[in-house]
Amino acid sequence: MKTELVFESDRTAVIEADRLLMSFLDNQQSSHHDDGRFMRFAILDKPWKTIGNPEPYRIIESEFMAGFGLIEKLEQLGFVCINKRDNYPTKGFDMIYVYPLPRPVA
Repeated sequence: MKTELVFESDRTAVIEADRLLMSFLDNQQSSHHDDGRFMRFAILDKPWKTIGNPEPYRIIESEFMAGFGLIEKLEQLGFVCINKRDNYPTKGFDMIYVYPLPRPVA
């Protein structure tokens, strides 16, 4: 997997989730069953950044099969996929994940 930090998020929750994500990625090994296909992930830090104009703070390129483990980890960390229904890349990204705002306490 390749990752690029585009900019540092200013959200404490995102910084902590990103630290855990990077720890996960550091422990991943390349698949020996790679068929040459890759998935590109855009990771957004603010929910008002949209599919039409994603501004990812981090970009991850993953071998196709390893991408499914990455999807699971992103969702465990609280990220939400905002282009799950699309059957084609959006702005060059196969998957676009965003970290939501905390829910207000009632």
